[in-house]
Amino acid sequence: MIWLGVAAAIFAADSIIKHWAEKKISDKAVREVAGDKILLRKLHNKGMACNMGENHPEAVKLSTLTLWALCCAGFCRLLRLPGKNLEKAAGAFVVGGGASNLSDRLFRGYVVDYFSYNVKWQKLRRLVFNLSDMFVICGAFLSFLSCLKKKR
Repeated sequence: MIWLGVAAAIFAADSIIKHWAEKKISDKAVREVAGDKILLRKLHNKGMACNMGENHPEAVKLSTLTLWALCCAGFCRLLRLPGKNLEKAAGAFVVGGGASNLSDRLFRGYVVDYFSYNVKWQKLRRLVFNLSDMFVICGAFLSFLSCLKKKR
């Protein structure tokens, strides 16, 4: 059951940060933090990654909800198996992060993103993320590692 708590903690932490970002970061502001390695900025993402599909918000909501529900089903099935902690961590990260972004889409109509990496490569610097995005990416990576581990 610890993995459900991990997913809930990810959801809660990102929701709190998103609420803070909505209240405290103006739409035009960019603040350097963490020794200028991270840029705090607020972006309302009405599409998926990189605003893909922003002109079709209902399709984005439905596809996000469908994918998240499938991930939840797989995660719940996985929770019943002994061991498999790498896979369970991956599932908790994806389900918790996905829940926060899905909640934004359903209740706000957009996902609140609030930080970028302050790097020289402009394409990466322009991308704006949130904590949930990071956990979904980490969960996908852990899942990939789990697949590699099985093949050995």
